[in-house]
Amino acid sequence: MGWWRKKNTEEADVKKRLVQANGEVVLEKLIEYCNGKSNLIKTFSASQILRATDNFSHNNSLILHATGSYQCYKGM
Repeated sequence: MGWWRKKNTEEADVKKRLVQANGEVVLEKLIEYCNGKSNLIKTFSASQILRATDNFSHNNSLILHATGSYQCYKGM
């Protein structure tokens, strides 16, 4: 059983290194895209989200898709 654990550990290490390398590339591209400006990722306050979703109302006309686990709202 020891060889199986070693193989899984090695695979996990390879996956971890790949994720880190890809993350570095994405971050470098984001920095390059921003051209030294502030972060372009938009954030919203809780009050803005509540207002936009009508307090997460089930009768909201902005709901694009809803399942038992989530609701997808249309952007404004």
